Amino acid sequence: MAEKMCDQAAVRVPTRAEGEAKMPQRKLTARFVESVKTDKAQDEHRDTQEQGPELRVTRAGTKSWAFRCRRNSDRKKRVIALGRFPGFRSR
Repeated sequence: MAEKMCDQAAVRVPTRAEGEAKMPQRKLTARFVESVKTDKAQDEHRDTQEQGPELRVTRAGTKSWAFRCRRNSDRKKRVIALGRFPGFRSR
């Protein structure tokens, strides 16, 4: 599904618009992903090494992966849910 909606030839990863709050960015290492917690309802962390992937963490401790991109054809932002951690792992 991710390949159809966001293939390499038709995708531009969105940049932050002026005035938009900056999402926390970190190198999403296995150690960080396993230990991260939040007091907020949901916290999102983007990777500093790769464009697109993000880790979502809830107050209850649920962690899931998503991919954020923008299709060039219609310029709409897309967020594609990839799955929960630890069932789905980044490299």
